[in-house]
Amino acid sequence: MATVDLGSIKFNWKNNWATSTAYAVDDVVFNNPDSYVCITAHTSHASDASLAISDSAYWNKMAAGDPITWVGETGDYTATAGDKLIVDTSTAVEITLPASATLGDEIRIIDGTGQAGGALTMDTFSAADALRTAGTYTAVTGTSSGTGTVGTFTIIVGGPPGEPGDVTSVIVVSGGSGHAIGDTITIANANLGNGTNGEIVTMDTFSGADGSRTGPNTYTGVTGTSSGTGTVGTFDIVVDNTGAVTSVTVVTGGSGHAVDDTITITDAVLGSGGAVDFTMDVATLLYAVDFTMDVAATSALTVHQNGLKIVGEDLALTITASRAAITLVYYNAAQGWVLAEN
Repeated sequence: MATVDLGSIKFNWKNNWATSTAYAVDDVVFNNPDSYVCITAHTSHASDASLAISDSAYWNKMAAGDPITWVGETGDYTATAGDKLIVDTSTAVEITLPASATLGDEIRIIDGTGQAGGALTMDTFSAADALRTAGTYTAVTGTSSGTGTVGTFTIIVGGPPGEPGDVTSVIVVSGGSGHAIGDTITIANANLGNGTNGEIVTMDTFSGADGSRTGPNTYTGVTGTSSGTGTVGTFDIVVDNTGAVTSVTVVTGGSGHAVDDTITITDAVLGSGGAVDFTMDVATLLYAVDFTMDVAATSALTVHQNGLKIVGEDLALTITASRAAITLVYYNAAQGWVLAEN
């Protein structure tokens, strides 16, 4: 009886295309993003990977697929045309573009974790301030000289090898976003113990005029007593012709005071005119200055041009905006990769 070879009477699914593989007519493979049917039997090799172009003698496109699925990247990466990258920017990441490209090639990049431009390390700490309170301060935040959103830090004040009031360690707990290297972060003294030695700077809430108080006159180097536990310093006090105190200048601020402590100045040191003693309250104290530090390194997302230009420049593209999403499309040698949106 004669034998008739019918060949394949249905398509043969072969999964993903692979090199060094024998394919027969009507074999079907997936080659991202499309599927192809074999039209000529052959053994594949690496240079055939672009089936619709370099290997069109062997394959016909069977069905078009969605171009390249999104891929999560957690470190440095060399991109290829068509990539859609969602990048973990909790650390600095460098994306290198292809060394060659053709018109219309497209690469998409998204800051997936929203931490682009987050501070990684800090430097240039401001000087020690003996009034700053020693301790370990957690979840501390502050303000930036730039446009970034400030994260949180653990800050240690005092202890070796620093001087009293010296910040000896800053640990970045959360880096925030949108920072640039050299941005200055300011941490208010109120967030670092609100350190003060209780030295008076200004006074307010003067008691009323007393016609028996001797004036007009300026009394210098005057001291008194406190309702609190502080040691009272000295003041220059101006009394007018109505017996009202019109000005108090702090000459030496003493120590150990608290805001709203009441200082009493006896009439005996204000001319002994028979007036009631003069009182005033502590308005402000001398505090440690705010602490400052600079952003030394950020988790910037850097896109390297790899020999081609980016928006007409031979420069890498640095992305520090939180949640940034960009699409790069190749145009020509003069302009290189251009941004599809700005």
